[in-house]
Amino acid sequence: IAVKKESQVELFMPKKHEQMIKKLYSGIGVQALQKSTSKSTIMPLKTELTDTIISALNIAEIVIKSIASDALELVKYLTKKFSIAKIDIIYLYIDLEDENSLKLVEKLEELGYLFSGIFPHYHHENALVLQFINNIKFDYSLIHSYTPLAKELKDYIQAQDNNQIDE
Repeated sequence: IAVKKESQVELFMPKKHEQMIKKLYSGIGVQALQKSTSKSTIMPLKTELTDTIISALNIAEIVIKSIASDALELVKYLTKKFSIAKIDIIYLYIDLEDENSLKLVEKLEELGYLFSGIFPHYHHENALVLQFINNIKFDYSLIHSYTPLAKELKDYIQAQDNNQIDE
C-alpha cells in the first residue's frame, strides 16, 4: 500500500499569523511553508477587486484579486461605504500567493480588520480571510468548537476583536 505524501504549499504568510496559518493548513493535511520575498516585487498598476453585499446575512465580501498601491485606499472606501450601510461584518479575501499581500495585511489590521482564518479554493487557491466587525459585540460563547484546533482559532480571533468589552 502506497502512503500518500503530505502535500506542501509555499505561501507569503504574515509573520504575525504564520504559526496559526501553518496549524490550519496542517489541520487539512497540507504543510505550509513560508515563501521567500524577492528583492523586486512586481506590483500591478491598479488593484483588481470585487465587492458583494449578501443582504440575507447582512455581510459583505471584498475579494482582492491583485494588489497595487491603491489597494488600501480602495478597501478604506469600501469599509466606510459598508459601515455607513450598517453591514455587520465585512469579509476580505487575500491571495496568500501574492507577495504584495504581506504589507497590505498589516495596514488592514491597523484599519480594524482581524485575522479570521484561511479558505483554500474559495476566490483564491489559498485565501487568507480577514474580517471587519462593524460595531457589534459578538458572543463567542455561542460558538461550539468541535476540535481543539477550532477552539484555538476561535480564541485567536476573539483575542484580536476590538469590539469586545467587559460589562
